[in-house]
Amino acid sequence: MISAIKPIKPDFSPVLSGDVYSIISWLAILLIAGLSALFIARYSAKRFKTDEKKTAICFMAFAVISSLIMLCFFGFSAITLKGIILSLIFILSSFEDVKTRECDDFLHVMIVIAAFIGTGMTALPGMIISAVFVFAVMVGTILITGVEIGGADIKMAAACAFLLGVRRGLLGLIFGLILAVIFNMFKNRKNKKAGFPMIPYLAVGFMTAFFM
Repeated sequence: MISAIKPIKPDFSPVLSGDVYSIISWLAILLIAGLSALFIARYSAKRFKTDEKKTAICFMAFAVISSLIMLCFFGFSAITLKGIILSLIFILSSFEDVKTRECDDFLHVMIVIAAFIGTGMTALPGMIISAVFVFAVMVGTILITGVEIGGADIKMAAACAFLLGVRRGLLGLIFGLILAVIFNMFKNRKNKKAGFPMIPYLAVGFMTAFFM
């Protein structure tokens, strides 16, 4: 049974509560997220030779907004930290996939490392099973349908399943694939065999599943 999106915490706004400490903490987290995104944007702009200013604005806006949403839903918690790190990884991996149709392996490794934030080692067997299951689903899809899915996409899906678990990992994969098919059905309607970057869609799907 699919769970509903988690509700926003009733005390999510430190501004409404008037808690000065919480306001400062929220601003500090958003500032750190924005500066982290700026660093990633500068690195990406130089590596892929894009406009640094536009890249920085896009990266920082996405990071700050996603961090604010994490705080609203999860408050000050390990889940929020995990979510912010995951969103920053998705920013870089999606950008790289759009530019090169590739994704560095260290990004998948970072997702695996982030999975242990707020999670004990006792959950490791289940996490491994989740990753293997989603990996098998991706490979099975390729063998059965003949659709072309890149190795980076498969590794990204497996890493995210490692972090999210079987249910949310599978839901995130399904959401991402459906989004990719629908969007590119219209974008590439003149050339249905044209390839497209998959990771941006998977990122949206897995981030949605993160809130379930």
